[in-house]
Amino acid sequence: MKDKLSVVIVEKNRERGILIEESLRVAGDFEVTVVAETNDLAGKIKDLKPDVVLVDIENPSRDTLEELALASGPLERPVAMFVDQSDDDMTKAAMAAGLSAYVVGNMQA
Repeated sequence: MKDKLSVVIVEKNRERGILIEESLRVAGDFEVTVVAETNDLAGKIKDLKPDVVLVDIENPSRDTLEELALASGPLERPVAMFVDQSDDDMTKAAMAAGLSAYVVGNMQA
């Protein structure tokens, strides 16, 4: 059994990723990894085997949603995506991808 909850943060903006990571470390004793590159996101998440995935992205693409669906089977781990804006089609695609949470609005670091 692991001592720390492992969290992967998917954030392309390095400074923003560091802020989120620091906020998590202040909130608790987490093992945090920031992933800035979304190419082969599914492979990276599978290799890291996190307990939770947090995705902060301005405007998600269907490719990103597909990668997240591949990386996280319905019961493997919760995945929360924070987006700046969305539409009905993207919301439906996020639900179909199996995201645990699809939050429209900024993630507060």
